[in-house]
Amino acid sequence: MRRHKNRVSMKGFTIVELSVVTLIFILLVYCVINLLIYTSHVFGKQEDSSVCSSEAAMIIGRIRADFEKAMTDGDMRYPFDTAKKSVVFENDKLSFKILSGTSFSDITYTFNQSGHYIQRVCNGESYILSRGMLASFTAIHQILCEDEKIRSYPDDPGSTAAQPPEIASDSRVIRSWVKVYLTLEGLRKVDGKAVVVQKYVFRVFPVRLNRQWQSIWKNDTF
Repeated sequence: MRRHKNRVSMKGFTIVELSVVTLIFILLVYCVINLLIYTSHVFGKQEDSSVCSSEAAMIIGRIRADFEKAMTDGDMRYPFDTAKKSVVFENDKLSFKILSGTSFSDITYTFNQSGHYIQRVCNGESYILSRGMLASFTAIHQILCEDEKIRSYPDDPGSTAAQPPEIASDSRVIRSWVKVYLTLEGLRKVDGKAVVVQKYVFRVFPVRLNRQWQSIWKNDTF
């Protein structure tokens, strides 16, 4: 009888031990799975952030390169009016002219909201920038005039100051530049929202165009 009781007791202890080991194993597996999920999330976020930064750098570099050649063939007897028309952002499209050799070419950067990309077109050649990643694109042409006031076309969303009143079309222009706002989103989404959202604001100073504003010559065209 004593031996029989001992066997029952040992059998009961084995079941409890097995239950504890199973529970510990399940907890370990749960922790490992959560760690893998977290690691995957962090890695994915870093990858999306890196891709967004790379795409933003590509857009910024391309716009800067084009604006280095930006000039206007407008009537320089009316510098302020000509400056306003030299760089235009309307209906999600940035438009200006570049001088290639002795001829002018129109260039455009058009933001496609549904496709989330920018389409660059120049001399009939077109290519896409940041397909599926661009959430917003705005360009503001800012002009420093002879009254030492800055006028923005269109209005600068990043400024709370009121737009100065218009001045005469033949008023002198000191210099101008373009302020660009970009928002890029990573491809990974949670509940329909991008995990990574990056905003960029940068300015482009077109050297050749500013030389035209500073020129003492008042030719009809350049």
